Amino acid sequence: SLRGGEKSIQDLQNLTNNNDSIISIPLEGKQKLIKEDFLSLGINYAILPDLNVGDGEIQLMVANGDVQKVQHWYKLYREECFRGGEELGELQLISSADYGNTGLITEAQYIEQADETYRRASEKYNQPPGSIESLFLNEEQKVRQATDVGFLEYYNNPEYVALSINRETLVEKSSYAGGDTVNSQGFFASRVPGTWGESEQTLILPAEQVFVTDEGHTYLAYLHKEQKPIIMDAKGELVTVEKRPTGSELFAAHYQQVDSSVAKKSMDSLTIKVAKDVGERIPANPIKAR
Repeated sequence: SLRGGEKSIQDLQNLTNNNDSIISIPLEGKQKLIKEDFLSLGINYAILPDLNVGDGEIQLMVANGDVQKVQHWYKLYREECFRGGEELGELQLISSADYGNTGLITEAQYIEQADETYRRASEKYNQPPGSIESLFLNEEQKVRQATDVGFLEYYNNPEYVALSINRETLVEKSSYAGGDTVNSQGFFASRVPGTWGESEQTLILPAEQVFVTDEGHTYLAYLHKEQKPIIMDAKGELVTVEKRPTGSELFAAHYQQVDSSVAKKSMDSLTIKVAKDVGERIPANPIKAR
């Protein structure tokens, strides 16, 4: 159920077993941007009621496993705004008590208190993660093999279109793909086919939507047909939501049909693996262009 997107506060807490954090960001009035980008990046969140309308801040409850994604997303967005002449404040991790106080104190008092809270939270979140947390983060950031059982979730979901991404031409020969800045945050980046030089574009997807196959030469990435994925331009700036294509539009304009032999090989391998694990065979059907 943790596929990203907006949820009610209660649903988010139930799904995460209360492993969530409250984030305050100076993006009041930009809920549409947040919803579009967070859905594309697979971030699980709930928008909290604004207790101090007009202060420029908006508060979100975010699954702990997605906090790093939000921080990286906001860093990129803040840099984009700065280049456009707009300076935004810091993203702040606050407690539930601090959130409640936003409706009781003045804006100046809130900012002063939130800054102190942010420093305390930073000290906590910058500590080396525990063994269980490290395992979770490593698995989330890791691009899985196409023989992973998770491959079936996307393979059988008609809402997603499959992209074939060549490692050599679209990842290694890319200005931004493969960099630590993107990959360390749980994302997978690749150059959009047919874009070069000043027109180069980079597609950014959550790593859990990407699978490696063909002995490491090819990636199979799954893109939601109706959602608008995150795209960077040749300068490393985020393309605005209004100018981004939907998954279906991007596929039709830049990607060819996934090679059925590669897809079938992945499914056959997965069939054998799962059959050994659970004692039953899963039908293997070649991926068709959607």
